[in-house]
Amino acid sequence: MSGPERRAHARVAVPLRAKVEAGGKSIEVALRDISKGGAFLYVDRAPANAGEIVKLTVWFPDETTSIALRAEIVRTVPATPAEGGGILGVGVRFEAPTRIEVEGLERLLTAVLRGAGGDKRASPRISAFLRVRCRTEEMSDAVMRDIGRGGLAMATDRPLGVGDHVEVQVAAPNSAPTSLRGHVVRAEPPAPGSLLRVVGVQFDELSDRSRADLEALLDALARA
Repeated sequence: MSGPERRAHARVAVPLRAKVEAGGKSIEVALRDISKGGAFLYVDRAPANAGEIVKLTVWFPDETTSIALRAEIVRTVPATPAEGGGILGVGVRFEAPTRIEVEGLERLLTAVLRGAGGDKRASPRISAFLRVRCRTEEMSDAVMRDIGRGGLAMATDRPLGVGDHVEVQVAAPNSAPTSLRGHVVRAEPPAPGSLLRVVGVQFDELSDRSRADLEALLDALARA
């Protein structure tokens, strides 16, 4: 198996209300995901050119508190024909956040992790590519793609099917592994030319210790 994709920061996939100010104009937008390093904004027109700096205000889930950040437009993502064409959104990177802004981001991520996930999810998912150990009848390696309080998705070369029971051991950088038991609820066939299939795992009823370990793992990933 090839190594996992590397990102500077784990992304929390959750919708949040935001505002972008650029060129004397202000537009309301929705966030698809956010991390300590940047965010992805749903927009039908880029608020600025790539490389330009904008002011981004993001509201906390309760929408009574917000945080303002300077952000650089780093990429524009086109929409597919099925999505109507045009622009799907833009990716931004936070520009030299101050210590106070970093602390505000950490409070925001903590608040997000304690809330609902949106898109019919009971809890937010953190997108983080980590190598994990997966046990069915034997141990094997897999690559975790995202994780939340209810389950995770991973890429594996094992022929897992819906209903199969698995135990997954996953660890944040510089942390002890957390062992989580669950069952497969989604199994996609490998893409052409690949041996890897994406498998969705729903966690079984967790013990108090396992639940606490999972919460600590999610916090560590969000703050990494």
